[in-house]
Amino acid sequence: MAWTNQPFETLIARAYGVSPWYVTAVTPLPKGEFDYMATTSQQPRDSLQAMIRSKYGLVGLRKTRETDVLLLTVRRPNASGLKPNFTGGIETSTAKTGSLSRVNGPIRSLAFDLENCLQIPVIDQTGLTGRFNYDLEWDDQLEWDNDTGRNHISNPEGLKQALLDQLGLELVPTNMPIEMLVVEKAK
Repeated sequence: MAWTNQPFETLIARAYGVSPWYVTAVTPLPKGEFDYMATTSQQPRDSLQAMIRSKYGLVGLRKTRETDVLLLTVRRPNASGLKPNFTGGIETSTAKTGSLSRVNGPIRSLAFDLENCLQIPVIDQTGLTGRFNYDLEWDDQLEWDNDTGRNHISNPEGLKQALLDQLGLELVPTNMPIEMLVVEKAK
């Protein structure tokens, strides 16, 4: 495992095996960009957790918290852009600015891609099972956020509209209890 130039939220999320969008802190987190390399094949997440605890005095605990999320729902069944995959094969994906495509992926993979684009937890409530192919495109560009140390898309509303128009899926904002990784001072 190796990463370079990552914000602390990403580092601790990887240490605990969660998406960075499921990390919340009750204590200030270190600022800047971080590098990490594990040369052990034995429990690299455990070693990263131990390093974070010893160097920064922080631990992550899984707790249920009320938080803002987007619910992924079906608004237009049988939309032409969301195609069931009946041929099998390996799952492949491509993500570029203004474009997400996937072959042979479950809906949870789309939810994961949307989380990364929109930087908020996305909860699959479509009820769709099986695997799908899709090519989702919208007008967009990446912008750098100095506060978070991350790129973000410039047109989230365009992505949401393309999702509805092309795949028949809608993102509904809500606030609900979900399991989060709560980062706090080690005891």
